[in-house]
Amino acid sequence: DESAQVIQAPTPTPSAVQPIAGGTLKLGMDQNITTLHPLKTKNRSVMNALSLVFEGLVRLDDTGKPIAALAEKWELQEGEDGSLAWVFTLRQGVSFHQGGELKAADVVYSFNAIKALGEGSYWSAGLSGATACEAVDDYTVKIHVQTPSYAIIGGMNFPVIPQSYYAQRESDPLCLPNGTGAYVCQSYAQQEGMKLAANESWWRPRAKFDAVEVLPYATQEDMHKAFELGQLD
Repeated sequence: DESAQVIQAPTPTPSAVQPIAGGTLKLGMDQNITTLHPLKTKNRSVMNALSLVFEGLVRLDDTGKPIAALAEKWELQEGEDGSLAWVFTLRQGVSFHQGGELKAADVVYSFNAIKALGEGSYWSAGLSGATACEAVDDYTVKIHVQTPSYAIIGGMNFPVIPQSYYAQRESDPLCLPNGTGAYVCQSYAQQEGMKLAANESWWRPRAKFDAVEVLPYATQEDMHKAFELGQLD
């Protein structure tokens, strides 16, 4: 589908006064949230924070072009029956923060969760051109599509979550986020916010800051005032 929407994950916007590398980055988030699940939240401030914790098969560069992330490469395959699928080769040796290696089954689980949520997931529009997802082996994922449009690749930046972790925590919407990204979520409390630490085992070069504090605010106005006062980066 040439009109398939490319979904870009929100990223934190730094203030004019840049924090010192190696120090602590301070961001804001809504205090009254109902979920920290990366596939279920539509709260912009929560998504900003979770973009530091989770990764997709691809990430989008500054021009919106998809580039390799958890997937090293991808190609379009046509079956003998004329069926079409994008085949993604996963990066090997990538670990989730709380243990376990990224496998194709986690991608399938994440994909199916988004499809099941439908419009309840921010990421569903990006997968509108995909009909199914299957694990060919531990490091190969096949995304079935109806048309050969490259636009679907941009939708592969949805957060990949570990099946073994989230399947056991369906009844706990505020469980600690567990991804593969630049920062590890160490704690969350409604009155204290979220505390993140640099992922020392990240497959990419270590993140710029040692820690990130995501501080809770009751209103957007309070958050904006804190930003203007230099209390947030």
